Amino acid sequence: MVEINDKYIEKKGATGSKTKEEPAPKNIVVANSIEESSEGIDIADRLKEEKILEADIEKKGDDLEIPIMIQIKNLSKWYGKHKVLKNINLSVKTGEVVVVIGASGSGKSTMLRCINFLEKAQKGIISIDGKEISVKSKKLHLIRQEVGMVFQHFNLFPHRTIMGNVIEGLVKVKGMSSHEAIERGKKMLDKVGMLEKADTYPSMISGGQQQRVAIARALAMEPKVMLFDEPTSALDPELVGDVLLVMKKLAKEGMTMIVVTHEMGFAREVADRVIFVDEGEVIEEGAPNIIFDNAQNPRTKEFLSKIL
Repeated sequence: MVEINDKYIEKKGATGSKTKEEPAPKNIVVANSIEESSEGIDIADRLKEEKILEADIEKKGDDLEIPIMIQIKNLSKWYGKHKVLKNINLSVKTGEVVVVIGASGSGKSTMLRCINFLEKAQKGIISIDGKEISVKSKKLHLIRQEVGMVFQHFNLFPHRTIMGNVIEGLVKVKGMSSHEAIERGKKMLDKVGMLEKADTYPSMISGGQQQRVAIARALAMEPKVMLFDEPTSALDPELVGDVLLVMKKLAKEGMTMIVVTHEMGFAREVADRVIFVDEGEVIEEGAPNIIFDNAQNPRTKEFLSKIL
């Protein structure tokens, strides 16, 4: 039996001279006799079976679903007779970046605060990483550690240094030693470009820098999810870019994020999905190009026409 692998087949012509033919495809077996032909068929069959198996494995890989990190079902919240959230249903996959847009007072921030249980919803189910939680949970403080949150205002302790702000939760909540906490604090401050300011105080740095410290403080707790509640709305326009760059970096690293923002450029560039909320309801959602370029709901179109 002769096996051919990218070599020319040589054969004798009528005059006995050798002539060259085109290269034979790889892995083709040519039988020299009738007895060898059955072996060739067996090998061909095996190759065919291997290709089918490889294709099946590849297909199964494509079918594997990315796990859900945040699951919200029928979330409702009201103050007296005023219903702020109306049966919100939302799922966010691990590593997904979801940007929430909508007019002021539409319930976006309240939804985030309910996810982190800073607000108590009267109705609905919230699950983080497969664990259903409620305000009555005995381990609520542990669950909150898995959900970092960055607010409009930085909420840094004015009497503590930048490093002191970052390691406060690590020492007081996680029980780390000061040495361990400082080492992690250095990594987080370096991540947001603020390590050189570790020994200064909040009043000595700009608003954009304070917000980057707030992000470092949240990341230091090693959360599985990051919630951003209009993190750039209180900043001067020239300071917005540095904060957005940090958030873009987190997105590229695979952090699961829900971002409430009016920064439509950020939403278009970074979001996997955009959700439009109006009067406490999810009105429309989809990929950024769908929402911004081909929104279907009239209310979504009206909102975007005023800000784009």
